[in-house]
Amino acid sequence: MLVLALTLSVYIAVDAADIYMLEPFSDAVKRRMIQNIQSASVINSQTISSRARFIMYNPDGDFIYGNVAPEEAVDWWTWYVDPGTATNPDVLVIMRDNDICVVNLVGTGMRVFRSESLRRLFPNPAIAICLLFLLMLAGATAFLSVRMSRRLRRHMHMLTGVTEHVAAQNLDYVTPASTLFEVNQVLVSMEKMRAALQDSLQTQWTAEQERHQQLAALAHDIQTPLTTVRGNTELLQLSMLSEQQARYACYILQGAERIEMCVAQLREVVTAGGLALQPEIVEASVVWDELTATLRAMAEVRRITVKSSGSCPGVFIRVDREILARAFWNVFTNAVRQSPEGGVIIFVIKVRDGRICFNVEDTGAGFSSALLAKSSGSFNWKEAISAGHGMGMYIARSIVEQHSGEWTIRNEDVTGGGQVWICLPIVSTGDVNAVTQQHEEGRS
Repeated sequence: MLVLALTLSVYIAVDAADIYMLEPFSDAVKRRMIQNIQSASVINSQTISSRARFIMYNPDGDFIYGNVAPEEAVDWWTWYVDPGTATNPDVLVIMRDNDICVVNLVGTGMRVFRSESLRRLFPNPAIAICLLFLLMLAGATAFLSVRMSRRLRRHMHMLTGVTEHVAAQNLDYVTPASTLFEVNQVLVSMEKMRAALQDSLQTQWTAEQERHQQLAALAHDIQTPLTTVRGNTELLQLSMLSEQQARYACYILQGAERIEMCVAQLREVVTAGGLALQPEIVEASVVWDELTATLRAMAEVRRITVKSSGSCPGVFIRVDREILARAFWNVFTNAVRQSPEGGVIIFVIKVRDGRICFNVEDTGAGFSSALLAKSSGSFNWKEAISAGHGMGMYIARSIVEQHSGEWTIRNEDVTGGGQVWICLPIVSTGDVNAVTQQHEEGRS
């Protein structure tokens, strides 16, 4: 269709330019032209004809001048002047006294523009027509390219609009339709993706609400028997107890207090979505000593031996000591529960890769393969409970992550027992000095 329109346009342009067929030179014109050449002192296009091409040679065949390129002079001499060459009725060879004039009467039977200015610019109308066609083709191509570019940009804006709404989680957005088949196919696919994503998020939100309700119910159910345990233990302390019985009663009360703190923490997680930390800069060795004492007290009930090792003098961390102790209490509880009575729990502290790392290793059966596979990704409380580790492991990991720490679980290669690595960032010396200076200023 485009080629047909261009052809029609070229035809109209050619018709408007008034192209006509040149008549051949008559014999009378040729004789008059020869007379003019023989009598003229200087030969030019006015002497001969504007349609003619000519070259002036000396008797030796050397080019003197003419309206033809000098490179063609040798060929002309060979074709038209040398004896024995074929004669051409449209070529005149005029011998003069001191030179030779060769005239090529071009244009016999040739189409040319009637306008003199057009003839000078385009001696051959066929070339002009081809150039005009190419120019019009290039213009039409450019016009269509711009038009299609604008149309594609408009349709591509539909695609970017859908992606922007999805990125903004505006999943109630109605996906538009496109008149371009290919673009519309993409929009249909994106609409299916939007609907699937909306269903997925709705399901996730419903599950999250269910989790909060279950956690709230669990915290409420724990509170009732915990109050009974705490009250009865306090009554036992009022009676006559042996030293060992009094120590065990004290352990029970301490455990009850920790459980109450965990219940309060659980409620805080459910209602606010996280714990409100009050971090302070403290020496890691102080935290290590407190945690070691807690672990030994918990392990003593089941006659489990605690082997602690490592040191970290002069290393400081920024933590909420109370909440971090809850996390370790949950990890210790899991280690004591998993280890057999009379077993061993290894508690190690070391500095690794710019962090202070705590390692708790029990001698139990280790973590399940399903839980290990989840250790580097999301780790929810349902999976922890189903694996036999209770909700405490889920809460412990959440606390560690709130402290910008790293949580890793694995099984020991030799014994097969479970290992929990908790690594916390070390506070820089500059921050420690700043805090120390503030404390000194406060005392003064």
